[in-house]
Amino acid sequence: MTQFTPIGIGATEGGELLLQDELSDGQWRALKVGTDTVLLHNEGIADQISSASGRCGTDVLVSLMYGLVHRRFTGIFSIKVDDNHKSLYFQNGELVFARSDLMDDRLGEVIYRGGRITIDQMTNAAVEVTRERKFGKVLLESKEYNSADLWDFLKLQIKEIFQSVFLTSHVVYEIRADSSQPPVSIILEESTKTLIEQCASFSQMFRGFRSRVGARSRLIVREEDRDHKHEEGTHLYDMLLLIRENPTVANLLAKSKLTESNTYLNLFHLVVERYIEVEELDENSQVFIASDHQQRELKGYIDAYHIVLRTSVKAFGDAKVTFPYLDLQSFVRRLYQDRNTPIYLKSDGSIAVESVRHLYEKGRDSATQQQSIAWALQGLIQFVLQITGDLLPKNGWAVKKSIQEMLI
Repeated sequence: MTQFTPIGIGATEGGELLLQDELSDGQWRALKVGTDTVLLHNEGIADQISSASGRCGTDVLVSLMYGLVHRRFTGIFSIKVDDNHKSLYFQNGELVFARSDLMDDRLGEVIYRGGRITIDQMTNAAVEVTRERKFGKVLLESKEYNSADLWDFLKLQIKEIFQSVFLTSHVVYEIRADSSQPPVSIILEESTKTLIEQCASFSQMFRGFRSRVGARSRLIVREEDRDHKHEEGTHLYDMLLLIRENPTVANLLAKSKLTESNTYLNLFHLVVERYIEVEELDENSQVFIASDHQQRELKGYIDAYHIVLRTSVKAFGDAKVTFPYLDLQSFVRRLYQDRNTPIYLKSDGSIAVESVRHLYEKGRDSATQQQSIAWALQGLIQFVLQITGDLLPKNGWAVKKSIQEMLI
């Protein structure tokens, strides 16, 4: 019998619940963890979690993670995803390190995909790696990066590995208490509880995107990026080139050196950042949005943004001045730098239908995530007002004030 049993309230993926055949003697207490989960805790059993293992869906995985945070667990959470093994190291309930045997999760690969190094830099450093001389040390000895850079790279790697365990439908896991120190202890800016919430909401959004993108879906590099000179050798340059040469999802998956999951993840990021489009993706989302009644607050902000945008565009047109769409696109791309706010726009500045669906999916089960999205939408509205006041000649500030009064 493990010392605690997380129970998902409602249907779980695959219909699984982590329930024991018998409950041991002692006083049990129910604690709420997450939005739809309670944790049954035996007051008579020691606080330390000793061991547990099994197979579970994402919703139960989230409950397990919350349980580890609540119990201030110290040890290793080992996870098998497909044929790959990943280990998450916890100290007093906080994630401090992660390792993986998947090539995509190696430090060089992670920071290459993150745009921190080029393919040549990664390759040159990799050939100098030995058992005693790790990739990070090679970077430091190159003098191109300092210790602060390496610290940021390790944080990025840990977060990438952590997020990856949430992106599949089921995992096999093992929890083992272990007081020994991990190879490195990295302190992240976010608490582990916050990371769990972010990753859980992102995974729901990502799996929805993946289910709507078929093998025959056509990928289109946006016209404004065809001639844009992205730095050769960067991951962005290489991915856009690969997509141009393999413009269907099936062809891209066949040619990509990444795992299937990471290839879809790259597609998702490129769609949100508006480097590419997936043909007919917006049309596939239309029915969902028309029937969704749970996101009234977000819908209100989205509608308000479109009213502000249309009014501002008309004012620019009346003044015979081009509306600064590129500034707007640049602002939205910066909103997604933390990979947490999937707002992206069509060429006319309106929020893409698929983006609206992502926002609904991400905010549905988390009040915190919903508030985060609401703040981002309010920021977008204020940015349009700001550029209206700054860039519209003669009466820009008067137009801005009239739009603000209309929103009250």
